[in-house]
Amino acid sequence: MPAERTIVATSKDGFAVIYSDGTILIKDIVASYPFVTKARPGQLDPKTGQTSAPSFQCVGILAIASHGEAIRHIRAHIDGMLKEHNKGEGIKADRKFLRKGADEEKPEYMAAWIVSAREQESHPPRALKPNRTPLKHGEAVEIAGGGKIRLEGGCHINMLIRPWWQNSQAYGKRVNCGLVAVQLLPKIYVPFSETSVSDEAIQDTFADEEGGGSGWESDDIGDL
Repeated sequence: MPAERTIVATSKDGFAVIYSDGTILIKDIVASYPFVTKARPGQLDPKTGQTSAPSFQCVGILAIASHGEAIRHIRAHIDGMLKEHNKGEGIKADRKFLRKGADEEKPEYMAAWIVSAREQESHPPRALKPNRTPLKHGEAVEIAGGGKIRLEGGCHINMLIRPWWQNSQAYGKRVNCGLVAVQLLPKIYVPFSETSVSDEAIQDTFADEEGGGSGWESDDIGDL
């Protein structure tokens, strides 16, 4: 019989909970690239020319203003892993699953830290609705007060991760984390995709055009 799963520690703000089985629950964060109900296709690495295997993944955004204690709590847990597996010696920031959002050069990551979790295609994470029932791929969930929410960039989630130590010849020393489960939270949000120029704005920018001409009135490109 497996050992009883218990809470080992909780951050002062209550947003990070560490369990005896090594998992960490991070509460009320914003999701980015949530490939949870369907694996993300393999990505081409321009440096190596190799394509990665499809995988489930999600980036959790922890705002410093609200999740400062949770961030410190998780950082301390990572330091503990380095002490256990790497004699306390540090590793580069980009080799940890928790990183400064400002280093990623994405507007939505500013003033935040990010948690990058991943899981093999053969081990799909669980996706849950607010009421803890299974969430289907692309499913919209109605919430109190009107409106619908989906598991997409910008939505609010609880995320369960499993940190693990990696030391391999191919990838070196890293502190990674697996993606165990994600729970969608019943909060209104603006999808990240809508922060770009809207279709309405694009329509207002351009006028109806009719054909005619090559677009060049002169062959002298030097005039440009």
